[in-house]
Parts: sequence; structure tokens; C-alpha cells
Amino acid sequence: MRIELSGFADEINPLMDVQLRVLNDLGIRFIELRGVDGNNITSLTLEETETLKKKLEANGVQVSAIGSPLGKISIHDEFEPHLALFDHVVKQAAILGTKYIRMFSFYDADEKERDEVLRRLDLFLKHTPSGLTLLHENEKGIYGNTAPRCLDLLETFKGAPLLATYDPANLIQEKQDALESFDLLKPYIAYVHVKDARMEDGAVVPAGMGDAHWDKLISRLEEMNYEGFLSLEPHLADFAGYHALEREADWMKDKSADNGEAMFRLAHHALTQLLP
Repeated sequence: MRIELSGFADEINPLMDVQLRVLNDLGIRFIELRGVDGNNITSLTLEETETLKKKLEANGVQVSAIGSPLGKISIHDEFEPHLALFDHVVKQAAILGTKYIRMFSFYDADEKERDEVLRRLDLFLKHTPSGLTLLHENEKGIYGNTAPRCLDLLETFKGAPLLATYDPANLIQEKQDALESFDLLKPYIAYVHVKDARMEDGAVVPAGMGDAHWDKLISRLEEMNYEGFLSLEPHLADFAGYHALEREADWMKDKSADNGEAMFRLAHHALTQLLP
């Protein structure tokens, strides 16, 4: 297994300078780009994207993936403007030097909308240049919200540049078993989001504190000789157990750090405790 850590650093702070400071402090050399100085990455012009690339390079940080909102619209929304946005993000990916764009399979889509979901994904793929891979994330409320639905999409487009971002917490929130889902999607998993959740109430918790069985997931990744990213997506703003952990928090050096930074550091600590 050969992994690199990455993360949604906009959960640290909206400001890119703060995001980069914390990533550097933690020794994380990659970022999954989503929020940049309070704006979604997709709203940046190509010139602004070039400027961002230079800032990242100056701080020794590379882009693991663009954490785009592509496909995060209703299946009933007009698609042509969204396809134009897709083309813009493809150009951003080339500037930023990443081969991955995270995307989704549309809200308000059930079996009766399957054909339209496939039509739209097919258009995305036809607009995807060589060397770029789309990563479909299993997200709550979209067509691909469960492992069988994700598998349906991935097998339909088998051989196309479409693979899976596996997010166990999202699956748990859809009452899916994280390990069974991993085993089902394993041939297509190219990227992993690191967060955990409790089956009983869907609450997001640090890795290893919920029902994702992160210790077993990591063993499965080792068995498949996974080579790729583990991307921190803490979503811990409402984590009730933080203050109990903080009392023994050697991972929280700066007690004056704001909540976003504290939660990101906690997520990082929880993961690294589980890694071999």
C-alpha cells in the first residue's frame, strides 16, 4: 500500500493562506480543492486559477483532486449550463495539474430517472480529455447514494474514465454497511474520503469512532495494495465528544486555534493513529 494524505482544507478556514499553513504544519502535501478564500473553486476564472496554482507551488502543496459540485444539481434542472461549467473545471484541472475531478449523479433521481442520469454522465465523459478521470462520490440523496446504485453506474461505463470516490460515512448515513459496500465497489475505488459516522443517528465522528470500521477498511486497502489518496473531510463541526478528547490532545498544539482548525487536526490525528 502506498498512500498520500490529502484533505478538504476549506474545513480548516475559508482563507487559503490559513489552509496552507495548517497543511504544512501537519506535513500534508496535497489538497482536495473546494473552497478558496470563501469561493467555490469552480467560480474562479482561469487567470485566478493560475494565480492559485502559483501559491500552492510556493507552499509545496499539490492538488489531489478538484472537489467540484458537478452533478450536485437536480436531475430536473437545465443541464447545458452545468455542462459548460464542467468544461471550465476540466480546464482548471489542467492548470492545477490534477488528474481527478470529484463529481456526483444528481439529486431527485430514482430508478425512473436512471436513463437521464446515464445520458448526463455520458455527456460528461464525452467532454473528458485523455488523462483525466472523473471520481463519482456516493453522496446522500443523489442517484448514486448506495453501493448497488454506484456499482450500476460504474459498470454501465466500465472502461470509461469514471471511477469511485469511496466515502463510508455517507454510506452509513444511507443505512449501508461500510465494509460490504467497500467489497462491492472495490474494483472501482480510486480515491477515499476519510470520515466516519454512527449508524444509529448518522452523526459524523472522527475515523475509528463510528461504524465505518476504519481499522478493517485500512486492512482491506492494504490487501488490495491501494495506491492513492486518503482525503480528510472532517465534517466535525457538531462533534459532541471534542472537549473530552481535548484534555489529552497532544495533537492540538495551539489551544487558541479556531474550531475548524481544531476539528481538522483531530481528524488527522484520528486517522494517523489507525495507519500502519
